[in-house]
Amino acid sequence: MIDRSATGPPSAALRSALSNGRRVVAAADNRSASARRLRDVRHDLTAAIGRPLQPGEALLVHRVASLTVAAERLDSALARDEVVDADALVRVGNAIARLLTSLGLAQWEESANSTPKSPTLAEIIAEDARATASEKGTGA
Repeated sequence: MIDRSATGPPSAALRSALSNGRRVVAAADNRSASARRLRDVRHDLTAAIGRPLQPGEALLVHRVASLTVAAERLDSALARDEVVDADALVRVGNAIARLLTSLGLAQWEESANSTPKSPTLAEIIAEDARATASEKGTGA
């Protein structure tokens, strides 16, 4: 058997159009507004990660981008006063949130965990005592 690991990745001519980035989705017009939006979201997510993607991450980024485009279509339909399946909207939103979390892009986790806590009564009394002691020590 031939050891292909030493030869590196196959040339772009031997890879599928999806693998080398010439096409966003198979069997579709990749010039449509949705395909352009899908490319933009994929690019933005990849840039947010800030490093070359592993193959599994690339799949997750593509899935998040696809779901984002689907959610935007549902939002647009809602804005046009069309009937929208609210359950589908919630499912898509939850799937996006889970995937963003698995990619490490869930920024709301950071803000939820970094909320400043209010001082306890004991901390307020201790701070007041320190302030009083420092005023007496300086003669003020």
